[in-house]
Amino acid sequence: MSQDFEGLKQKLVLAHKIMAAAGVLQMNLGHASVRLPEGDRVLILGHLHDVGKVFETASVDDLSIMDLDGNHLDGDLEPPGERYIHSGIYRLRPDVGAVVHAHPFSAVACTIAGQDILPVGHWGTVFAPKVPVYPSSEQIESQEMGEDIARVMGDAPAVLLSHHGAASAAKFLEQAVAVMLSLEHAAKLIAEASKMGTPIPLPREQIDSDMAVNLDRPSFWQNPWAFWSSKIA
Repeated sequence: MSQDFEGLKQKLVLAHKIMAAAGVLQMNLGHASVRLPEGDRVLILGHLHDVGKVFETASVDDLSIMDLDGNHLDGDLEPPGERYIHSGIYRLRPDVGAVVHAHPFSAVACTIAGQDILPVGHWGTVFAPKVPVYPSSEQIESQEMGEDIARVMGDAPAVLLSHHGAASAAKFLEQAVAVMLSLEHAAKLIAEASKMGTPIPLPREQIDSDMAVNLDRPSFWQNPWAFWSSKIA
């Protein structure tokens, strides 16, 4: 087993600890995954509930490997029930190398209020023109439903699941985590701004500016990853 693969496993475990510390993975619910180099295999955190673990105590031994249809291929733990959010997105988005599913409080509240998550705040440019919404709150427990979510998502970096949660997708893990953290940040800004008036999205010329924050700007993902990693350490 290569050193790179061992490092990837450690990074995936750390991603869950980061998002738990940041508050987007609540009550031991949610999961992240990465596409393995062969392209048709996915490394994902297994279903922790049955073994009494939480994100803070998870280890590389709790990771599983599945295919793009959600079939469990390797690992002691079964992949999570909503594995199909991941497999559906990977199946329809060959550009995606990492996926996160979470239940961020403010983002879910926006779906309940019928409030779009718009490009607001310094990091919100990545969500222009708005975050798409999958209209069902049901558990995603089939490949068909997972692919339906991917279709609603399109080429966006995130999708909301009405009354349920959200998914983010990116080229690599740190980026996908940053998208989820930024999504909840934008939702909090919108919720607070709504108390004062109507939230106003960033103008298009600022979103398109070379100076705007975008997915590929290293600071977009390096800063939150370093900050929350230091908090955990």
